[in-house]
Amino acid sequence: MQGLEYRPYRASVLTEGTDNIIQSSLAGDSTDTLRDSAKLILLSALKERQLEQVAQVGNSYVYELKYDYKIFPIQNSQDYQFEIRLPFDGIQMTNGSRVQLTVLTPSGAVVNSVDTKGIDENGQEIQEMVQQLQNTNRSIVSFNYQLDPHFTVRYSHSEGLFQG
Repeated sequence: MQGLEYRPYRASVLTEGTDNIIQSSLAGDSTDTLRDSAKLILLSALKERQLEQVAQVGNSYVYELKYDYKIFPIQNSQDYQFEIRLPFDGIQMTNGSRVQLTVLTPSGAVVNSVDTKGIDENGQEIQEMVQQLQNTNRSIVSFNYQLDPHFTVRYSHSEGLFQG
């Protein structure tokens, strides 16, 4: 979407520079109009959530943030892709900080181990762990990292899809 990742942003980041969208549109500046409208559409799709502190040990804090995403199939396939960049805007990681991502797939999903990966700030791959949950036909994909990774989880899913 005009160079934007579908992920949580601070509202101030998405509204920055969009106050001229009408003038850009009237002036025929389609590049600026599309960029501004994409930011505002993304802002309208996201919901505000608060970090919840779940533990503190000395000067170390553990926070949890639960966030709902709408995930759509990749065009002309049965693949879906969830992407997220951690930590979210406004959260700084100091030395020794750690981020963990856990994704629970839908029932019947098959995790694509080639396209599922985490990428750190140096472009190095972070190895994912995929575990099958017994008796549920679901998988858990998890990553554990010490700084600012970018994660991708891709899976195929065909159970219960309505084909119209």
